[in-house]
Amino acid sequence: NTVTGAGNIVENNRGENWLNESDPEDLVSMYMSSGTSSSPIYVRNNTFRGGGPSLSGGGINAGDHGGNYISVENNRLVDPGNYGIAITGGNNNVLHSNRVFSVFHIWNNAGIYIWAQAGATCSNATYTNNHVNWPYKFGGQNNYYNGKNCGIVKDSGNVYNETLSVMM
Repeated sequence: NTVTGAGNIVENNRGENWLNESDPEDLVSMYMSSGTSSSPIYVRNNTFRGGGPSLSGGGINAGDHGGNYISVENNRLVDPGNYGIAITGGNNNVLHSNRVFSVFHIWNNAGIYIWAQAGATCSNATYTNNHVNWPYKFGGQNNYYNGKNCGIVKDSGNVYNETLSVMM
């Protein structure tokens, strides 16, 4: 919580949550945390499996209650909970080359979403070259959700609905 400044990195972690044996909200949350334009907070090269049954928690949350210059890159998430990776506020946050996969769970919402929440400001988000396969709790797929309150999102090269073996 509330990490700020240059040189902050969450990197090369491996984690597994066994359903009903632990109860995480978010596997990684950058709550009110900000890097700098020349040294963003990096959340990269992590592998996480398991999450839920929280109806709000999930994988990696950048910009939680604001937060700037956070770069979420090259992470692998399998069944991380309600969502895979999110930008929930802040400015100049990046989601790049992540792989997010889930099988159907009754708590599944969105694989990746960009949506300012809790009155947070949000702008200049980037969403590129991610691979997502996310079944929605009410049927169909909900690989990516844009709440349309973060301004123009730079969005390119994202791939949807690959199998787990292809993605990982």
